[in-house]
Amino acid sequence: EIPDPGQVRSAQKMAGGLLWLSSRTRPDASYAVSRISSNSTRRPRVSLVLGKKVLRYLAQTRQLALIYMLSTAEELHLLICQLDVFSDASHSDVGAQTGIAAYMYAKMLVDWRSLRQQLICFSTAEAELNGLALGCQVLSGLESVAHSMELETTATLHGDNQAANHIAEGRGSWRTRSLATKDNAIRCRVERDLLNLVYESTDSMRADGLTKSKGPDFMTKVRAHFGLETL
Repeated sequence: EIPDPGQVRSAQKMAGGLLWLSSRTRPDASYAVSRISSNSTRRPRVSLVLGKKVLRYLAQTRQLALIYMLSTAEELHLLICQLDVFSDASHSDVGAQTGIAAYMYAKMLVDWRSLRQQLICFSTAEAELNGLALGCQVLSGLESVAHSMELETTATLHGDNQAANHIAEGRGSWRTRSLATKDNAIRCRVERDLLNLVYESTDSMRADGLTKSKGPDFMTKVRAHFGLETL
């Protein structure tokens, strides 16, 4: 069925408004907004239905805001900025979804992304590897910002797929050599001690809410990871 032009325009308008909001103050809606945007021209009715659900969710949680606060002890170490980027990906036959959550001083969420990967991946490890590559780019950008403010930084990239982590560090086998060429930048930074690449369990993966959506309990955990609190 050819999409109705009027519905396409309505879906695009819905996606644009929600994208503006989710990219500034509501990271918990980023995954749903990504789905709305990707379907706005092909399946506008689906986008409009999902968009109305997101609007209801935002209306019910309008009292939430991103909170940035340090304790007195943490303020004494402001010159050393701890940068943490969490990378996650959900693999599927129609394209993997990547989620990136970037933090300064370990707990201040300053950047987040939820987007569909352009190419179909052959495995979960490949999808996670693409996510780590994007996370490394985001981390490099944050380092540049911190260094412009004359801050000393420590950089850590978190991934919840051990196979992808091993490949990125150059510890894969000959069977994964073709995948390892994608992430030479990560391996180079790890070998020069400019980046720590650590495994993060799924339960503590802060970017998990940028790749999927589940029930109320899941969204409560997502909001806690992002630092969304009631004003």
